[in-house]
Amino acid sequence: MIALVPAIAIAQSASRISAKVEKVDESANRVTLDHGGIPGLDMPAMTMVYKAQDPKMLKSVKAGDKVKLNIEKIINLP
Repeated sequence: MIALVPAIAIAQSASRISAKVEKVDESANRVTLDHGGIPGLDMPAMTMVYKAQDPKMLKSVKAGDKVKLNIEKIINLP
């Protein structure tokens, strides 16, 4: 298998976004969050599954918790 590295990556980020935890899936390292709109990333309010950067963090949250998060959107260009 060959790993490809993108030639160019563009990142946008948003900090301290308020969200409600809907589901935690530790085995998949994912959390489902319901958050308001994020204008800086051109994202409307939605419920979405996110990959946790640090899997240990998932042990400290449960469905119903209110959290603050940082989101980074990376666009890989050929």
